[in-house]
Amino acid sequence: MKRKDKEEIIYSEDEVNERLAILEEIKKKVETFDEKKLQFGTNLITELSPDEQSKPFYALIGALLSTKTCETLRLKVMNNLIEHYKKLTPEIMSKTSEDILNELLDGCYGKVRKIKFILECSKVIHNSYNDIVPDDIDELKKLPGIGPKLAKIICAIGFKKIEGITVDQRSLLLLSRLEWILKDISNDNDAMKEVEEWLPKEHWSYFSKATILFAKYICKPNPLCDECPLAKHYVCKYYCKKHNHHLQHLTRLYDSKLQQGKKKKIDIEDLDSMIISEDDEEHEFLSNLDLIQLSQEHQENKDVSK
Repeated sequence: MKRKDKEEIIYSEDEVNERLAILEEIKKKVETFDEKKLQFGTNLITELSPDEQSKPFYALIGALLSTKTCETLRLKVMNNLIEHYKKLTPEIMSKTSEDILNELLDGCYGKVRKIKFILECSKVIHNSYNDIVPDDIDELKKLPGIGPKLAKIICAIGFKKIEGITVDQRSLLLLSRLEWILKDISNDNDAMKEVEEWLPKEHWSYFSKATILFAKYICKPNPLCDECPLAKHYVCKYYCKKHNHHLQHLTRLYDSKLQQGKKKKIDIEDLDSMIISEDDEEHEFLSNLDLIQLSQEHQENKDVSK
């Protein structure tokens, strides 16, 4: 990754391919999760809608409730709203009172702002869009309280239109640990923009769910490295640096590619310590995918020798 100027960053084809190899490992791990773990976020909210036509508005309400509010509480609040109003529509919600919503949204973070945005969005959709939630991301961003991230969520969940990837505080930590975003990035929107610069669009549809769930259950603030395939195969720079007492050579290997531009030969005499030989610069630099395959072969050989 090279910064061409203050605005543009250039990503090499090899670098993108290595990241995609890691992303595939993340996706495979998430696919092993049980059904309960795979159901998350605004997806759960839209399942409460009575019909397909209502899903976009339910997705909008769910997105507005999502900020710093856990899924369990969001579901509780949505059930409170449905129990009270029976069916949520822009017209019904535009005519409700703040006092009622204040009671129904009890426990929500930023409740006052969320009530304000629910009421204002409902009124705009009812009066200006004939009770139909717009399916255009630019139109959605015109609604009160709807920024780029929430607009993408509404498009994806409400209309099955993938307009980009989304990042939350959990996956932001994962992206930082993998060094897929610059060190000075600390908010979701900047992270989304940077990832979309290098991630091919054909991977957008699963990126958000895979990384968010992986960060939620594996790469947590206190990560479960013993359950992580990236740590197991030594392709996580955060893990390698954290355990530099026996993986410091692997960290050097990663950094040397960008800093020195040299190609190195790796002698897999003992993959657990990753011995590096610099005798022959003509050998091809091993990618993350190569390392995964080599580590699997190494483990198989160790098992056979026992």
